[in-house]
Amino acid sequence: MLRSLISARSRLRKTLTALTFLGVASLGLSAALAVSPVSPRISVAIASEQVTQTFAPRSAGCLLEQLQSSFESTRTPTSFTDEQKRALLKPFIDDGRPILVFTDAHFGQKSGVVTVMKNLKGEVERLTDGKVKLEYVTPDQFKWKIKTSYQDLIFPFASQKSIGEIIAKANPQAIHVMTEGSLGRTVRKYLVKNKIPFNTAYHTMFPELVRDTMLKLGMPRFSAEFVRYLTNRSLRKFHSASVGILVYTRSMAKLLIDSGYDPAKIRLADLGVDSVRFNPGARDPELYKGLKGPITVFAGRVAPEKNIEDFLKMNIPGTKVVIGGGPMLDELKAKYPDAVFVGGRKPEEMPKYLASADYMVFPSLTDTLGLVQPEANAAGVPVVAYRVQGPVDMVVLPDQGVLADYNKSTPEHNIRNLEKAWHQLHTLNREGTRAAVLPMTWERSALQFLSEIPRLPKPPTSIH
Repeated sequence: MLRSLISARSRLRKTLTALTFLGVASLGLSAALAVSPVSPRISVAIASEQVTQTFAPRSAGCLLEQLQSSFESTRTPTSFTDEQKRALLKPFIDDGRPILVFTDAHFGQKSGVVTVMKNLKGEVERLTDGKVKLEYVTPDQFKWKIKTSYQDLIFPFASQKSIGEIIAKANPQAIHVMTEGSLGRTVRKYLVKNKIPFNTAYHTMFPELVRDTMLKLGMPRFSAEFVRYLTNRSLRKFHSASVGILVYTRSMAKLLIDSGYDPAKIRLADLGVDSVRFNPGARDPELYKGLKGPITVFAGRVAPEKNIEDFLKMNIPGTKVVIGGGPMLDELKAKYPDAVFVGGRKPEEMPKYLASADYMVFPSLTDTLGLVQPEANAAGVPVVAYRVQGPVDMVVLPDQGVLADYNKSTPEHNIRNLEKAWHQLHTLNREGTRAAVLPMTWERSALQFLSEIPRLPKPPTSIH
């Protein structure tokens, strides 16, 4: 009987490994084909010869290189002077054409990328007095597409011809490719083919996410690491055509360089936090009334990549509350009946749910940044997180929270480390926690975004 079980488990592992390879291969193939492998070249309002001759990756208007040298390990705030702002914004305002951003995310989703999209658009248009529009091309805008229930993902049938028509119609002064999905890859192929400069951003540690998910499924480490290697190689090739790659933490920049990315293309930037919406004044004493305190929350998608079970397994006083929906919600509700699951909340409700908590635990291992951490801090709530990429760059001041050591080879010790870190939070005060993240503004993020995007010359003649 035991032999049969061992044999069955072995066959299951091999089958899952094969399916994973097939899945990765099919995704790569579909992205490479980009639906229309042979598309007629579109004559857009950008002369390729002009772009090649006049564009300089490090233009005089690019200020971020100067700023990077002043970033300290304590994340000392960096700012633009009024003179620098005017110098940076003037060419964009004088041009007046929109900035075009292609992304596989869409506004119907709830994710950190969507938060970035909304805030960048608002700040760019505010800074330019509405004279420059940040226009997004998202998968839901295409007529033919595949909708999925997982993370509300949408896969559009976008051809190079349709991408060319979108660019020709928009006649943008700059193009940014925000994500590396099927739409991003089709756009990249078109831009490279037509010698149109663009920049990209690295938002998600996808190779590490794939590897860790395979390991949790019980697959051999060699297979998981090999798939991580293949995924990293694919993403590295994607970003190789970019003029510059925006990354949002020092540890992420180091990880990409260690993974073979060109160091000269890495551009360190910042993301912001809306400290007006997220503030201690949003605290509602009735919200968690009846629950034993202290209240410790997790906020985010209830999905495997968030590693929520490390939080739920913690042996700490009070009540654990999970804010968010996702594919694991029903499973975790049944498995952890002592925790409170409030489900997904509307964006306007999140300040209240965070500010009304005492502490937050952020157990994710693969988030590039995790914007909910500074949002909790802005609401006066300190955070416990693992000492990994993302949190290690966010929880850097004593009042923000405490980092717990993580070792993938000793998972049982990791939860104990979280507990030890949690017991240190009572020494922190809400005023100091909020003050630590006030320098993180979306205005600064938008200015850095504009300082790095390659601008395109105006066409000498109209489209023919």
